[in-house]
Amino acid sequence: MAPSLHPMRAKPHLIFIALAVLIALLLLVLFHYFTRVLSFEQAYVFLQAIGIVATISLLYFAYVNVLSSRTKDIAAAELAVRPILVWKIEEGKRTLLTYRAIKHPIYDLEFSIELCAKKRGIFERHLDVSEQNAKNERAKGEKSEDISSFLKSALGNRSSGKLFILITYHSEVGGRYEALFSKEIKAGTNGVQLLDRKIIWAKYPWHEEKVYFD
Repeated sequence: MAPSLHPMRAKPHLIFIALAVLIALLLLVLFHYFTRVLSFEQAYVFLQAIGIVATISLLYFAYVNVLSSRTKDIAAAELAVRPILVWKIEEGKRTLLTYRAIKHPIYDLEFSIELCAKKRGIFERHLDVSEQNAKNERAKGEKSEDISSFLKSALGNRSSGKLFILITYHSEVGGRYEALFSKEIKAGTNGVQLLDRKIIWAKYPWHEEKVYFD
């Protein structure tokens, strides 16, 4: 999953444009007042309105810049300890969901698997960093879960279905990661056949919105 790092920020040129517009309005009101187009009361009302707009604009830009700074701080903290989850569904006599963490540990890992309106959950409180051995065998610390009976039961008499896998977990500093995947599944004589998985959306700690993938 490739994250996008584009925190919201107030663009400097927009601030200058807003200030230029307010100054132009201020000068326009003063001009009309000194040329007696506006009375003192009318000019005073206009100046108050401009002052209110200027105050609200400055507060807004300050809020956006503080939010942008906070977003960048969260992103920097998360990327320093960002865990990477490696997982796959292995076909064979048994259908196994295998998963492991690399680089940094994972906390409160949960797989929510749904097929044909039936659900199954898999939860790991703590998943430590795994190590790949030299013989290219299973990585030390890799976990696996047999989901054969669940898939068979959920499919029932159907020949195919769509499997949805929602994954959530936390980093060492508490950031929450979420992602939704899908897989087409077909019933076979020796178990089930799974096609290539597809990522639908992902959500990262430094983004309030989900990132959708086409």
